[in-house]
Amino acid sequence: MKRSWTPAYVLALGLLLLGACSPKATPTPMPTPPSGDLETAARYFTNLLAERKYAEAAAMFDPQMAAAFPVAKLKATWEEVIRNVGDLKGIKEVRMTQEAGYRIAYVACDFARNPLDMKVVFDAQGRIAGLWFVPPGSGGT
Repeated sequence: MKRSWTPAYVLALGLLLLGACSPKATPTPMPTPPSGDLETAARYFTNLLAERKYAEAAAMFDPQMAAAFPVAKLKATWEEVIRNVGDLKGIKEVRMTQEAGYRIAYVACDFARNPLDMKVVFDAQGRIAGLWFVPPGSGGT
């Protein structure tokens, strides 16, 4: 059977190809949170991951973290976490501490099957310089 190339089909194919060939928009980085507002930044970052907005979340990384942990790796890591502990249901609390010149937020995450803390390390400019998933209550005050 011969396929008919209708104008709508050709237009849709053209738009698809145009979108694939156009330059990719770079995500707008989140403004650096005001000093002392890193708890809000940690909550915001966690919510971006829960909403699967990986590019926006990665825009919060410092240059070293961005190079070591690109968007694809962030996505794979988050998806592995939710495969193991279920979807994020909420944030119980954020505990702040400081180590070696870095401000650290321990985000107490309430996942569907198990609680888990997300350790988010901020540099002096308020950018994320490290990320770990640790047992609940591992650090912070």
